[in-house]
Amino acid sequence: MVEYIYEWYGYRVYGSNDYWDVTEHSAKIKDHHSGIAITLKKQTNYLALVKSSLPTN
Repeated sequence: MVEYIYEWYGYRVYGSNDYWDVTEHSAKIKDHHSGIAITLKKQTNYLALVKSSLPTN
């Protein structure tokens, strides 16, 4: 689910250049992301925390 939301907005979380976007719903993409290939726990290794704040004047 986390991966879907990021990739819906165009940010790749996991996958090869051809099969990363899980929002496309193709059989090859589903296969590339199935089983133990990528789990929710493994997705954390592909995400980085980016801290941001509002600019101060």
